Amino acid sequence: MGEAFKEGWNNIAMNHAEDGGPLSKYTMMNIALFGDPAFKLHIPRPSGTIVPAQAVKQGESIVTVSGPEEWTKYKAIDLIKDEWKWTGGLYYYGAPGATPQVAWGGRYDKSWQYHYARVTTSKDAKGLKALTTAPAGTGWSSGAGGRGLPGSKLHIDKHEDGSSTLMWRVKLLDYNWETGGIVEKLVSQKFEIEY
Repeated sequence: MGEAFKEGWNNIAMNHAEDGGPLSKYTMMNIALFGDPAFKLHIPRPSGTIVPAQAVKQGESIVTVSGPEEWTKYKAIDLIKDEWKWTGGLYYYGAPGATPQVAWGGRYDKSWQYHYARVTTSKDAKGLKALTTAPAGTGWSSGAGGRGLPGSKLHIDKHEDGSSTLMWRVKLLDYNWETGGIVEKLVSQKFEIEY
């Protein structure tokens, strides 16, 4: 549970860095974890495991972020749509390794699927450079970012031993909430850690 809490907190911190504003600050000020640390949650393992979205480091400098092997589309239930007085179709996606960022979108909640990349290197990292371009509306670049846009911010956590942990968010999917049609999806994007 502690690992899940840490993962969630880091993801919210990255969203705050990307989006800023009072809503993300409010969320960061109102987080609590309640539970029994001795509780063992049974998670069944299917025989054919789906490869999740992930960040894989090769050597000291190259990182490849890959989208999930498979996406699951699901329809919003009527109870939720009734709250928003939305009568049309409304769809969302989920996948292993993809974390949704959900926010009010004017007529209903919109959900953007990100992978929160986190890699540690033994050297003192200075930055990150995208070596490949992601499909429009997905990926990460050092340009302008924000809610629902490809990631653009980078956080580098410097450690006492001279190592660094880099954290950034990579948008995995661009789709139409009302039809469920996928516009673009990230297969992979390659990055170079700068020293």
